[in-house]
Amino acid sequence: MRSLLVSLLLLTPSLSWSLGFSCDDFNVILCVDFSEGGGTTARDRSKLDLTANLVGGPLWLTKEAAYSNWGSSTFAVSQTSASYANINGNWVFVTGLPNEEMETSVTTAMEFNGNKPFMIMFVAKKANLVHQAGSMQWVGWNQGLNNRGFAFESDANKTPAWVWPGIVANNYDMRITDTRPHTWGLWRDAGTLRLYFDGRLITVKTGVPDMNAAAGGSEFTWGKDKTGATTEFIGGFGRTQVWNAAIEVGQADGFFKAWHDLYSGNE
Repeated sequence: MRSLLVSLLLLTPSLSWSLGFSCDDFNVILCVDFSEGGGTTARDRSKLDLTANLVGGPLWLTKEAAYSNWGSSTFAVSQTSASYANINGNWVFVTGLPNEEMETSVTTAMEFNGNKPFMIMFVAKKANLVHQAGSMQWVGWNQGLNNRGFAFESDANKTPAWVWPGIVANNYDMRITDTRPHTWGLWRDAGTLRLYFDGRLITVKTGVPDMNAAAGGSEFTWGKDKTGATTEFIGGFGRTQVWNAAIEVGQADGFFKAWHDLYSGNE
């Protein structure tokens, strides 16, 4: 039954949506599912083939190992979560050592300067609820000292946010209070952000500032140390996808919910 559901969901985008879930979709520019289960690289299955390198000792874990140390509390959100993600197969765990991360080869494909539309979805969990002064970065594409790019971070108040230069309060209006796996999503078109959690729309932000133009490429990273932060990210990552376009706003909610249902293992 589950294999039939997966097949139907994979076919659905090509029939009714302008963008697709498949790594082969023309607008997908990063698609890493961490299905290798071991080794020092994870394949990017998009057309760009950006190899993701495991740097500094991230660990490969099974779904069962990831679930063994779940926290017991739940998220405090303005809207009830649709479900808890149930990560399929293997995934990668960052233990919090200095300079431990995953990073792709350098690319300019994620230079969404100005108000260029794009979307991101990824599965992740925090292994603890430690958030000291400053912010910790989960995933991102940025150029550090050049003050370019974007990142998904959480701050000392355990508030997650998508950030880039100029953004002040574009956050999820919620706090991280559990250590369960979840799906996180961003839809951006012109000056509007739609932020998703476990396949549900959590908040809409308008008047979002444009991104700065970058001067060359950078890596997409998972668990990278944030300059000036005092806390390292500790946790795991599952499937991650980036699109260089945004689906029509009227289709966005259904698209993100279906992605969550398909790739989180929600049954």
